[in-house]
Amino acid sequence: MGSATRVVTHGGRRWVAKAVVPALGPQLAGGLSVATMLEAAGIPACAPMPTLDGSALVELEAASLALLSWVEGEPLTGAGIGDQRMIGEKLALVHQALRGASIRRTAAEHFRMDASGGRCGLIDWIVALQGPLLYDLASAVMYVGGPDHRGRLVEAYLRREVVTATEVERALPVMLRFRWAVQADYFAWPVLNHDLTGIAGRRQ
Repeated sequence: MGSATRVVTHGGRRWVAKAVVPALGPQLAGGLSVATMLEAAGIPACAPMPTLDGSALVELEAASLALLSWVEGEPLTGAGIGDQRMIGEKLALVHQALRGASIRRTAAEHFRMDASGGRCGLIDWIVALQGPLLYDLASAVMYVGGPDHRGRLVEAYLRREVVTATEVERALPVMLRFRWAVQADYFAWPVLNHDLTGIAGRRQ
């Protein structure tokens, strides 16, 4: 919603061209700065290819455009125990890599696993800001199906000791309710304002 992507190929290589409406340009720029930090830490993250003047984005009249590195692999759905463990482990590594950074990712929900190379990466960066680490964890739990499917994911996340088990036990249920509210608002606003970009249609 508010963006479009295309696969770009040349000389046997692949990239992703991502365009967002001008209003989302600053948000995308923030997200891509996080992707760049993660790539520097060895985590595949769809970092932008710089322009000739070193910029991450090209500002056009109708959109802000970025050319992103390709992250190999297939999406992790969280349907299996292995997926849940990998998502929890990778999210913890992301938080460790960003410790002390001036901006953090709000919702690292798109994980891709490259089975041939044994590497897990992240894609689809659009928003980055400072906030609770448990917001990211709540997002991951939400995307794998909710609290009933969180066990292996949270267990793997806690092994890295990014936060304490007590903090997760006390705060994650509250953060999950907040995360669902954010999701509802995210989809309700464009529908109420008749902006159906990326939405199949209105539902009562």
